Amino acid sequence: MNTTTHRTDWINKLCASEFNYWFGYPVNLALVVWFASHAFAGGQSQLSILEWLLFLIAGYLVWSTIEYMAHRYIYHAIARFGIGHNLHHQNPTALLGVPWYVTTLVLLGIFYALSWVLDPAPIGVFMAFSWFFYTLGCFLHHWMHRITFNNPVLRLLQEHHLIHHVDPDVNFAVLGPFLDWMLFSGNKTPVSVEFPGERS
Repeated sequence: MNTTTHRTDWINKLCASEFNYWFGYPVNLALVVWFASHAFAGGQSQLSILEWLLFLIAGYLVWSTIEYMAHRYIYHAIARFGIGHNLHHQNPTALLGVPWYVTTLVLLGIFYALSWVLDPAPIGVFMAFSWFFYTLGCFLHHWMHRITFNNPVLRLLQEHHLIHHVDPDVNFAVLGPFLDWMLFSGNKTPVSVEFPGERS
């Protein structure tokens, strides 16, 4: 895990805003709906059910890969970009989040740039599903540090992530733990974790 002596005041001001943290959820969901709306004309979908399903799978796989790569090769490898992430490791329940207006502007820029040369319907659906999984990942990650999941799938994801907070050199994926297994970054020895509901 990278360490840094950079000042973190400006990161705190930018990311550690309760309004920024919570307002990001409705903004992100609105973006998902707005992106998906480009697949409809006259109330009819321009894509088949199979295409919607394929874009859902593609959105999950692509976002999971982006999340993994950014987490492992940027946040944990480049000190300057890992400042905010280090704050999360120091205090996992702190309400830290990338400013919603920054991600919104970036996403709109990407969508309009791609729509300039490609059909906006499939672009919109692909970006909708990708951003849906980003938002879902943020939501699940929030609760991973606050409650203990009973659902076996969610508990598996939770344990996988909590191991990362014990050993930050393994288990970088949040939504796609299969990537850690495929890219040899999963924990190879058992790691004992304490679930939030088990804390005294």
